[in-house]
Amino acid sequence: MTATPRIAHLLLVALLALCPLAGCRSNASTAESGEWERIREAKWILASIEGEAAIPGLEVTLHLEAGKRIYGFGGVNQYFGSYDADVEHFRAHRIATTRMAGPADAMRQEQRLLDLIAKANRVELDGDGLRFLEGDEPRLAFRAER
Repeated sequence: MTATPRIAHLLLVALLALCPLAGCRSNASTAESGEWERIREAKWILASIEGEAAIPGLEVTLHLEAGKRIYGFGGVNQYFGSYDADVEHFRAHRIATTRMAGPADAMRQEQRLLDLIAKANRVELDGDGLRFLEGDEPRLAFRAER
């Protein structure tokens, strides 16, 4: 064998050896796709902020789209931005809001919501709920709309 065919042969053998690895998926990526599919399909309603119940009768919502878009209604204003996430990490980016005024308690709750979404570094499903965590501390709890 001359040098060129030998190199081509070695490359072919190497590629054939790697082909089965290219199709492998870990359990983590399977779990990620299943969990994130559930998260992205739901409309989430705020249940609590740092363990305190959300204001009764004020429906605060959250949507996390597959296109990495986050949006919802904060109780007074619409909010929107982007996010990056996987099984272990979450990070919201450039969250903006409309600029309406409303009742003081709703404005305070909305600001806390937005601050805690910005600080969250992980989300997790908890039964029919979704929690935003900062480190290991749950900060926001949502329930799926039924």
